[in-house]
Amino acid sequence: MAGDIWLPPGAGVLSVPRGTTVQGRPVNVIWQPQAGPQTIASACPFDEIFYGGAAGGGKSDWLAGHMAQKEAAWGAPFRGVIFRKTYPSLEEIETRCKEIFYPVYGSSIYRVGDKRFDFPRGGTLKLRALEDDNDVYRYIGHQFTDVAFDELTMWATDFAYNYMVSRNRSAAGVPCQVVSASNPGGPGHHWVKKHFLMKDGSHIKQPPFEPQYTVNPRTGGVRTRVFIPAKLADNRIMMINDPGYEDRLESLSDPNIRRALRDGDWDIIAGAALPELRQEIHVIRNVTPPPGVETWCACDWGFSKPYSIGWFFRNFDGDVIMWHEMYGAGKKPNEGTQESPAIVWEKMRGIEQEFGVKVRERWLDAQHFNAEPGSPSIAEMMGGSVANWQPWSKGQGSRVAKKMKIHEFLKVVNGKSRLVFCERCVHTWRTLALLQVDPKNVEDVDTKAEDHAFDMLGGALMKDVKTKDEQERTAQQRRAQSNLEYGPVGGNGGW
Repeated sequence: MAGDIWLPPGAGVLSVPRGTTVQGRPVNVIWQPQAGPQTIASACPFDEIFYGGAAGGGKSDWLAGHMAQKEAAWGAPFRGVIFRKTYPSLEEIETRCKEIFYPVYGSSIYRVGDKRFDFPRGGTLKLRALEDDNDVYRYIGHQFTDVAFDELTMWATDFAYNYMVSRNRSAAGVPCQVVSASNPGGPGHHWVKKHFLMKDGSHIKQPPFEPQYTVNPRTGGVRTRVFIPAKLADNRIMMINDPGYEDRLESLSDPNIRRALRDGDWDIIAGAALPELRQEIHVIRNVTPPPGVETWCACDWGFSKPYSIGWFFRNFDGDVIMWHEMYGAGKKPNEGTQESPAIVWEKMRGIEQEFGVKVRERWLDAQHFNAEPGSPSIAEMMGGSVANWQPWSKGQGSRVAKKMKIHEFLKVVNGKSRLVFCERCVHTWRTLALLQVDPKNVEDVDTKAEDHAFDMLGGALMKDVKTKDEQERTAQQRRAQSNLEYGPVGGNGGW
């Protein structure tokens, strides 16, 4: 209808009151960004925008609105594409685009067979699926002013995303953007979180709404990206029209899924082997062991796979701090550096000399003390008697015992944990947070995953390190044994 329009925030309008007219005609607003994150995202000038968080936060709706905004602003030079992982999953975003565009342009603009909107001024918007990484090669030679990924975490790796960034260009001067939206969780949870929610090269959170800048060292060019969080409460239209939705999210039985979908919590991964991990509790600023504390080191050896080495100390309150790491990761996921034990030992000595720390005990998997006749073992090649390696338990049930030990140390009581990690332990935190339970044994972790830091940590805690709960249980056991042998203090058999 002639009076139907949608209003981009570029017009400076955040809401349209009843009775508003344009050129004397009453206005029926089809779409405009809701006040809050949607409006911020719609006015955002950055190269990459990730609008992510809780279910029902208006994320997919914003993607469709973003395309409407850019088409209205640029007309013929606009070339947009919205990707979903599969074609059947395009149905919802397809329906929403029709609801926004049909009242203004009519249904004839949509080519159903091609899943393409052809706008009257010459711009186009395509709806496409990228089910496999190789699907991106269908777009060799294509150019899009605006590329969108709906439910970005459905892509297990960043390959498709990065490739389509290379298709994001305009010869007509249209400001090019890659926009995406998603809930937490899904096979691509980690890379999405790392790219948008974490500071480059660390596990420190990037504040939301605050852009990150990546400089191309060859050209000097700068790309910007930003994370805009979405909450259910931000979608006031949903809250009014479906007030029971929040209660339905609350009824989810899995607490991790509930926090991910209800709260938009990116620190939660469904099926996580160590669900206790919380960055605000378990990560501290970098420190070094103070004089007089107990220090030790543990290693999960790897050659073709990564090796993981951690340095620990126990503070005067009895808490364990992992203060440094050395992680032998190659260029590909879960790939090792193929360094010799002797080279790794020299690197370990270099770290300890740099920080002036003397390590009295080192712990290593028992299998690395074995060798073929006439050949040195891994333990002998990695410092030998100088390193003072000691074997941790490798008996039946030892993996489950290590997992239970780690759970006990990570347990949060009154906002505190008995085990924390310094900021520099990037790979340890990254792999622990991602680790899933074994689908065949919920008491163990998935051994096909990158579990090297987990094994190292478990070995480090299998030494004679006790939490305060364990110390109290040991003291109670000793008192009980003493009572059996000597009688209670002050009783007939007392001292």
